[in-house]
Amino acid sequence: MPNQKLPRVLILDDESAITEIIASSLDFMNLPTKEKIHDPLQLHNLDLSHYDVMFLDLMMPNMDGIEVMRLLSEKAPQIQVVLMSGMDTNVLNTAKDLACESHLRVLGHLNKPFRPKQVIEIIQLYSEYSRSKADKTSIAAIPFSLGELRNALNNKKLQLFYQPQFDLKTLQLVGFEALCRLQIDNKIIYPDQFIQLAENNQLIHPLTQQVVQLAFQEFATLTSATHSGISLSLNISGHDLSDLEFPDYVSRLADKYNIPKQQINFEVTETQAVENMRFGLDVISRLRLKGFKISIDDYGTGYAMLDQIKRLPASELKIDRTFVKSISEKGKSVVLVRKILEMAQELNMEVVAEGIEDELTADWLQKMGCEIGQGYFFAKPMPLQQVSDFYRELLATA
Repeated sequence: MPNQKLPRVLILDDESAITEIIASSLDFMNLPTKEKIHDPLQLHNLDLSHYDVMFLDLMMPNMDGIEVMRLLSEKAPQIQVVLMSGMDTNVLNTAKDLACESHLRVLGHLNKPFRPKQVIEIIQLYSEYSRSKADKTSIAAIPFSLGELRNALNNKKLQLFYQPQFDLKTLQLVGFEALCRLQIDNKIIYPDQFIQLAENNQLIHPLTQQVVQLAFQEFATLTSATHSGISLSLNISGHDLSDLEFPDYVSRLADKYNIPKQQINFEVTETQAVENMRFGLDVISRLRLKGFKISIDDYGTGYAMLDQIKRLPASELKIDRTFVKSISEKGKSVVLVRKILEMAQELNMEVVAEGIEDELTADWLQKMGCEIGQGYFFAKPMPLQQVSDFYRELLATA
């Protein structure tokens, strides 16, 4: 796994055969640390801050896996856990929910007996997740205060850029994703630099409302510049999933601007959807009942399990760019993307791949059955005034 962070792994299972299978599966990956223990009481003598991933058996003498997770939550919350059990999947699912409630990240799960290949795939997930986090934090933060953020919102300093989405089979333009930017002191501020500040200071709801209102205002121009069947995707925060008035607000706004609701797609990350499942099911269901579409964004980087995704009335899955970027590197992420596509097909959901940067990746995805793609290979995000010229050039080269 070149150019990726290699995790330091701790393997805990009272069966030595299991620890040997896992350890041997990881040997060729040259991990910096690979520790095996068989008695959970040994954890008290280890420096747990030294580890990134723990393969954790749920059924052990002296101290079961639930008790171990309690210990990790208190002393080593940075460790991502891989849950293992020979019991039915309901036990694994319950343990996973408990881990999430304890603010532990579940990297994956293994039903015994398992194959070595499954162990390797889980470690690859860790590497992709680490790279995704690095990508998202690589942009240098532009210092600005909470007051400046509040003033920017009050003064309507928000601007939308639109990134085209294409049918990978026909290469026809089918939609856009609206990406918000803020202008503070004549500097363009990107979402990675202000979303969390807004969420932590009760500003996310007015921010989302401004994004939706501006997007709906500009939708008529967007369709006249391209074609009437164009779709528009909008990102919403997990906090918006707890706003029970949100479906009524966006429905009234769509009616005001005469927007076909089936052409609007609200994107929410899988982690946000699961963390807000109680209210999220309410809000997402009502958005769907009103005619809007729902997309599960950044799929593959969070901790949602299939049964949880099935509970959400989503119409689309969006594969995270970290998997898409490495799909052509000798099949590193091919197996993961293929599984997502197979799952989506079974659930009758469309799949969008973001972050496509070259023709080879686009071809790979199309051959595997991915319907829609976006990325720099097709076009960068652009302000509304550039959309018309972009579409004319697109038609001229078709």
